[in-house]
Parts: sequence; C-alpha cells; structure tokens
Amino acid sequence: MTSGREMGRLNRHPEEAPPGNETAYRPDAGRGRGMANILPAFVPWILYWVLPAPWGLTGGLAVSLILFWRLWRRRQQKIMDGFTAAFFLLAAGLVFLLHAAWFIRWQNVLAFAALAAMALFSLLAGSPFTLQYAREDWPPQLWTEPLFVATNIHITLAWTVAFTYGAVMAIILPAGPWRLLYLHPGTLAALAFTIIWPRFYPRRAIAIRLHREKSLRPQWENPDFETWRAIREEPFQGTEICRLPDQDANGTEPAGAAPTGGLSAPLAVVHRVPSRDRFDVIVIGAGIGGLTAAARLADRGLKVCVLEKQHQPGGYCTSFVRKGYTFDGGVESISGCGPNGPVTLLLEELGVRQRIRFHRHQQRYCTPMGTLDIPDNYISFTNLLVDLAPQEEEGIRTLMAELEAAYHQLYQDVKSTGGIPGPPGTVEEALRYPRTHPDYYLATRYTWGEYIRRRVRDTFIFDILTLLTAYLGDRGPDTPAAAMIPLMGYYIEGGVYPAGGSQRLADVLADAVRERGGEVRLNSPAGRIILKEGRVAGIYVHNDTCLVAPVVISNADPRQTFFQLVGKENLPRPYTGRVEKLRPSPSAFALYMALDRPSGLPERTFVQPAGRLPGDSLGIGGFVLISNAALDPELAPPGAADLTMITLTRLSAEHCACMARQDYLAFKEQLTRIMLDYVEEVAPGIKEHIVHAEAATPRTFYRYTWNTAGAIYGLEPETGAQGTQWLDRKTPIPGLWLTGASAWPGPGIEAVVISGTAVADEIMPRKIKKVHP
Repeated sequence: MTSGREMGRLNRHPEEAPPGNETAYRPDAGRGRGMANILPAFVPWILYWVLPAPWGLTGGLAVSLILFWRLWRRRQQKIMDGFTAAFFLLAAGLVFLLHAAWFIRWQNVLAFAALAAMALFSLLAGSPFTLQYAREDWPPQLWTEPLFVATNIHITLAWTVAFTYGAVMAIILPAGPWRLLYLHPGTLAALAFTIIWPRFYPRRAIAIRLHREKSLRPQWENPDFETWRAIREEPFQGTEICRLPDQDANGTEPAGAAPTGGLSAPLAVVHRVPSRDRFDVIVIGAGIGGLTAAARLADRGLKVCVLEKQHQPGGYCTSFVRKGYTFDGGVESISGCGPNGPVTLLLEELGVRQRIRFHRHQQRYCTPMGTLDIPDNYISFTNLLVDLAPQEEEGIRTLMAELEAAYHQLYQDVKSTGGIPGPPGTVEEALRYPRTHPDYYLATRYTWGEYIRRRVRDTFIFDILTLLTAYLGDRGPDTPAAAMIPLMGYYIEGGVYPAGGSQRLADVLADAVRERGGEVRLNSPAGRIILKEGRVAGIYVHNDTCLVAPVVISNADPRQTFFQLVGKENLPRPYTGRVEKLRPSPSAFALYMALDRPSGLPERTFVQPAGRLPGDSLGIGGFVLISNAALDPELAPPGAADLTMITLTRLSAEHCACMARQDYLAFKEQLTRIMLDYVEEVAPGIKEHIVHAEAATPRTFYRYTWNTAGAIYGLEPETGAQGTQWLDRKTPIPGLWLTGASAWPGPGIEAVVISGTAVADEIMPRKIKKVHP
C-alpha cells in the first residue's frame, strides 16, 4: 500500500519542493542569497588583514573554524571555507608553535598566493569555488546549466586575478600604514564583479542568443490582411485562366525577378481569378497540423482554403473500412487531452469539444523479462516499477516524481500562452524559465537514456520506460528527453482514442473550418505554388484551377513542398542543401486483421520480442498490437473485433516501388505471413479467427501521404552541438509557412496541434482569448 508520504510526493504541485529541498521548486527562493553568502567566507581574512598581530590571526582562526564547523554539520562544505580553515590552522602552528620568522615576513604574500592557487585549482578542476555559493540561489536541476556555470567561471577567474594582484602588490610594496589600501583594490573590484556580473552577463548572453536566433529567421513580414480583404472582394475582370502573366509553365516567375514583399505578388493576379478562388490563406494538406492552423485562422476571421489530395481529411489521422471493420491509418493513441492539453484547449476554443468523445485505453507491455499490465494510476505505476526493482526504490521514486513535475511544468502556462507550451521568447521569460520550470528545463539537456540513467540502472525498468520512444521514431534511448516528457501523459492522465476512430478528430476540425466560412477541398492535390516577384501568390490545383492568396501553409512533406511545389531554382542553395540532408523518419509495416471474436488482448499491447522468429527475413523488431473495437464496439460487427499490428522499418517506399507488381504482391504475402507469426506468439490461436488480413508497406504510406520514403514521422531534425534543430516554420519564400511533423515540435497528434497553433499565431496573433463553453 502506498504511504501518505509517497502519495504526497507523487501528487505534489510542480512548484512545491520535496521535503528537505524547499528551495528546489520555488521560483523566488533564495534570490541573491548564495552569492551574498560568500561575504561571511571572507570575514576570517578581513580580520586577519585589519587587526594587528596576533589578534588578526587569532580572530581569523576562530571564525574560520566556526564557519567550517557550521557548514560541516549541515553537510554544505565548500572549497573556500575548508581551505580558509586549513590555512589558518597551518598559519597558527607556524606562528604560535614554531615561531617561523619567514612566514611572519611573507604572510601577506603567502595568503594571497594561496587564495589565488585555490581559485585557480578550482577552475582547473572544473568546479569554480563561487559555484558552490551560487547554487544556493538556484534549484539543483540547473547546477550544470552551461550559462550558470559560465557565469561562475568568469567570477572565479576575477577572484583569481584579484588574489594574484594582491600577492604581487605584497611583494613589491614596502611595509607601511597605507599598504592595505594598495593590497585590496583587486579584492574590492572582484567583490563588486561578483555582485554585478550575475545580473548582467546572463541577461546579455540570452539577449544575444535570442537576437541571433531571430536574425537567422527569414525577415519577411506577413501581409496586411485588412488591405488584402478589400482587394480580394473586387470584381473579377476578364476570362478565367490558369497560366498567369509573366508566369512560365511550371508556375514560377522569370529568372531575375526580385522579391518586393507586401501584397504586390497576389495583387498581380487577383483580378484574373474568380472571387470564389480568392483566399487569405491556403493550406496544403488536411493533416491535423494543417487543419489546426486552418481552423484557428478561420476562427480569427480569415478566409481559408484547405487542399487535400485524398477523399477525406486527416493525413495519418484517418480511418478506413474493410468488410464492416473500421481501421486507422496510423494513429494509435492521442496525448494532450488532459485539462491543460493542447488538443483539449484547441477543441474548447473552437467550441467543438462536445462533438468528440475520447476513450482512455489500457496498455500491456510484453518484454523478454516479463509481461506487465500498466495501471491507469500514476502512483500505482510507480509502485509497480518499485516492486520490479525494490533495490532501486529511491531512484525510481525520485525519477517518477521528477517526470511528473516536468510534465506539469511543461503545461502550467498554456492557458496564458495561446494553448500550447513553448520556449521563452524574451530575455525576462528566459531568465524566469529555469526557476519556474526547473525539472522540464533539466530534461532539455539530456537524451532519454541519459535522463533515466541518472536515477535508475535496472535494465528492466529502463526497457519499460523506453518503450514509448517508438511513438517518436526509432532512436530509442537517444530520443531527446524533452520530447518524451509529453508522453508521460500516457501514465499521468492516460492515452486516449476518439470514439468512432481517429477520423472523427479530423472530421471535427474540418467541420470547424467550414463553419467559419472556410473551405476544405478534397480530391484536390496542389500542383504548384505560384510565385510572383519572389513571393507566394497562390496555388495551381491539378484540376486546372488557380487559387490566389498571399499566404500558403504547407502541411505536406517538406521535400515535396520545396522541390515539387516550389522548385529548387526558387530557393537559396544553402537551404536546399539543408533540406536534402534531412533524414526521413522510419516508415512502417502494418497488418490490419478482422477477427470473428475479441482478440483477448488489452487495447494497446507493446511487444519487444526476445529474438527473431524462424522464417523472419525482414528483421521485425518491437511492435504494437491495437484493438480499437475493445474501446468502441461500433468499429466491428457484433461479437467481432479488429486487431492491427504496426512495426517500424527503415525499408523505404522507393525500395518497394522498384519491385515489379508480381514481386510486390509476393512481398506483401511474405510480410503478412511473418507478421502473423509474431501475432500468434502473443495471442496463440488468433490465426484461426482472422476473416480478413491486409498489409501496408512504406509504399502504401507514401501513396496516401506523399511523405518521403513513406516516413510516418516526417523528416527528422538536425542534431549537433546546438541540440535538436527542426526546420523553421517560416520558410525563405515570403508568405510560405510549414506545419506538421517535420517542423517543431515534431511528430504526434499533440505535437502537430502545437505546430499548427504556432503557425496560426505567427500569421495572425490572437487578440482576445476566446473559450467557448
């Protein structure tokens, strides 16, 4: 049974401190106190330098021992206090016991030299002595933060210079009453530097970083929609044509055209297009990211058109029917549906929350070390992990408490930041963020494997907590820890699935666009983005229709967007090279099975096989089994059920496309047979109850989405010294934006809702927060 203390720890508000560490989570705790605590450390030295002998040495010794004893009792020993006590003990022995004349003669030189050596040694050891005092101002999660450490390196270096200055002055200056005035200017300057530098340097460094990030973004501005709206309503002049003046057959402007920005691009063509085909914003692709952006912009009064090449909206968030069974294209579960979740807040602000019901699903993990049914309660889940590795109880409970705190900190500001979490955008926000989001901020500096290993070493626990990385790709423990924090919602608030299938979410958002005067044109693939004077002017649709708008949002694959719809010739060469280098995320094999009875499995079963089965020539790794009829019986005939198996693969759609038709069909039959063998291992006898089975390959996913290589998570971000770098949603083409899994914050329904919202907020910032009942 969980104790009250444990429950309190797991359910504690993210800004509350765990017992014995009250400073850790309080944003205002200890501000300025730590660096002020360096002053008492100098009291022994002040007495030593000011008081006449032998009282200076006696007073310094007494005070240094008292300070060291107090810190030792609190287990807060510091380099300088320990060094000071040691120095005065040695000095007292040399003076009072050995009567060392040489020490008495050179005591000031030796004191300053010893202090300089102490400061320099702490720098060389990678632990600046001032860092120990500064830590008292900040939560432990930030003690290794690069800017925090750099500030203290500078301060310790200043003290090293000051102490060295004092030693040099003590050597070259003769004894006299004014000697103290010449010995300590460096000390006073270092003390002033210690007070001023932490207030100046971090602010300045953050301002430079934010300015650099802003300067690296394209500098074009959004159009004036009020002016454009008036022009958009002007009458149609002349005969409708698809090729526009000064436009070549590919829809691009002549070479040498210079971008002028503003509304000149769409103005050049607006009168040649019927009013019904004039819009404020055109969205390419009716995936959830595109629909989110479209619905939010339509809600703010813009005329929006969404183009979708398929017969229904949704992208991967779509459903299809086979023999009376409803299956999903790829969505297994949805996060972000808690009270502060971005999906919840989107639906509430659009006034459509009541149109969709979410079912919370159960999860089972099958690993070589055992099978676990995951509790639907975070405390119970934590206790389950402790039961599996009781020798690591403290580490597990600490880790789970940190994860819960990080999760809540991530979402704590969303109702005041437009319904989505995001990085701080101003210097003041950046300075506050580590204090108000300490646990989440800490996670941004680790991979998921590193983050777990800080607290827990048990292999089984590690494998359990790593299983959900498959929702973000195939990087496993190398997945950024910050990207995994939102997925903790599956344990804290539960993963959910829409009643009626994932298609329901897409349909609700598409209806929200239409109800606000927008259009969702299905079976309408984009043919080419129209550029005039280097700026977006509209889109050609494959049915020979020309749509005009000053803004286009692409929810399509970035390579398709830039290389097919825009054209490499219209992009800066460095940007083209960057997009070409981005690696597609993994694709997937899927097997959709219709059963004549329930599968006997929980709604979600994650499987990590002990090894490759005989006859497996494809190397099937971990996979998930999904049974949605267990949540919603209407998705299958009475008494029957669906079962879907999905596993990631690096096999590309191009590989499958190179196969001849008969070879491809034979490959799908082989794939079906292999996948069924794995399903049979988890649910013995299931083969006898399959009435229909249908396999999907990377080629299938490419055909429905046009994602490069059939990638199911878009293009992976760049990784390097600067961390994870997603494509900027603001592209080099004025008026063209990106949204979806290839832009920040990455793949997943919740993530693309954040992406779509962020794009909408940049195109037209919300003026008044509107929440419908």
